[in-house]
Amino acid sequence: MPDGVGAVSTYLNSIAAKSVRKARTSMIPTHVIQTPIYTIVAPTDHTELSRLLTAAIVNEQFKTLLLDDPGSALANGYLGETFQLTEEERALLVSIRAGTLTELAKQLTGALVSNRVLIG
Repeated sequence: MPDGVGAVSTYLNSIAAKSVRKARTSMIPTHVIQTPIYTIVAPTDHTELSRLLTAAIVNEQFKTLLLDDPGSALANGYLGETFQLTEEERALLVSIRAGTLTELAKQLTGALVSNRVLIG
């Protein structure tokens, strides 16, 4: 190989090597980013508790019975309607002692919200 051709070949090889090094340093990193996934397991929709509280709002006699003796209020129902509460809801309602419907609702809400579970 003549001298000029060898010099050109060496020069082209050095440019190619620089291009490869540059390409390697500008590539997208290959590490994996992992994001934890959290699931909130919410209690049931509590539709029946909403119905129960609505009955207590519209009927003073039912409200009084619910506050004084929640077990009887659940057993008797309201205007022929019964409330299909979960065992947790029933036990919670019977355990609460409240003087007003507002207190009852606050205690119910507080207890139900604190029973949410965070899995991570």
